[in-house]
Amino acid sequence: MYRSAIGLLQMQSQVPGRYYAYDYANAPKLDAYVLPRKVTVTEAGKTVSEITVDSLKELPAADPSLFQPTVEMEEGGAPVAMAGAQKLSRDSGRIPSNATTRPVCVFGLVTASGQLVDAHSLQPSDPNSPAAVEATKQMNFSRPARVGARPQQHFVFVIEKFVAQ
Repeated sequence: MYRSAIGLLQMQSQVPGRYYAYDYANAPKLDAYVLPRKVTVTEAGKTVSEITVDSLKELPAADPSLFQPTVEMEEGGAPVAMAGAQKLSRDSGRIPSNATTRPVCVFGLVTASGQLVDAHSLQPSDPNSPAAVEATKQMNFSRPARVGARPQQHFVFVIEKFVAQ
C-alpha cells in the first residue's frame, strides 16, 4: 500500500497483477472521512473498472421488513454464508532452489460443496496462465462440514509459481 504525505491511500494491491489507484481530486467528505473521487482498477496493466463517487447523501433508515426472510427463502433451507478468502501458494512441479520463479495468480469462488467456479487468471497474457488455471481446477477444495454449521462458500487466490524462462 502506498499512502500520501497526508495519509490518504493512493495505491493498493491485494494480489499480484491487480491494482487499485485512488484519486482524491475534488474529493467528497463524509463527516471526518475523505473519500476518493475515483478508483481505477487495473489487471495485468489494463484498466478493468473505474468507480466514481459523484455525490453523497445520508440514507434514510432501512425498512425492517426488508430483513425478514420470505416463505420461499425459509423453505430453501439454510442460507449459504460467505467465509473469509483463502490464499494458497504452489510450485508447478519441481523448481530448483536457484531458479527464478514467475507467479500466476488464479482467482475463483469455491462453493459450499467445494467446487471451484469462475476461475480465471489475473495475468491472462502470461504464457503459463492456462496451465495455472487448469492446475487450480484440479485442486480439491472440499472440506468436511461441521455438524449443524451453515454451508459456506469463499473466494480463493492460488498463486502458482513457474520457472521463469
